[in-house]
Amino acid sequence: MKKIFLITIAATAIMFSACKKDFDPGTTPVSGIANEWWATFSSGGQDLIGHPVKISTYNSANRADSIWVDDLKNGYGFKVLAHWTGNTFETATSANQYYVGTPAFPATVKITNGKILPKAGKSTTGIAVDSIYLEAVFSDDPTTKYIYSGTARTNWPADDH
Repeated sequence: MKKIFLITIAATAIMFSACKKDFDPGTTPVSGIANEWWATFSSGGQDLIGHPVKISTYNSANRADSIWVDDLKNGYGFKVLAHWTGNTFETATSANQYYVGTPAFPATVKITNGKILPKAGKSTTGIAVDSIYLEAVFSDDPTTKYIYSGTARTNWPADDH
């Protein structure tokens, strides 16, 4: 009986030590830059839409050093996987997940100078928030540089556009 008790205790100890987690399950490596953003979509200094649009950055299941950059089809229409380091991100030329073989969306997107600037922006109501900036070139318009720039979404109705 004593032998069975010791084996049970040893098995339980091994089981609990095998379940040790090396990360906080409530966060991801990109939690500092994952957000929704209110961004102006422009080219050549011209606002192309006339009001800020919602875009998103969020974690990828692929690797710890990649994020999704997604304009939620609110600008040019792209969702690409970008490499990130610290508060910067970029793509060489990344496949657009919204592209389905038709000219409705570009096949590939190149992002340069992507960055998140902590507390560098102000929401509509004046709250200090992070800001985002990125330059994009789309495969169906390779000679034009488009810019998304804006501020983090606070989720307060008074700050939504």
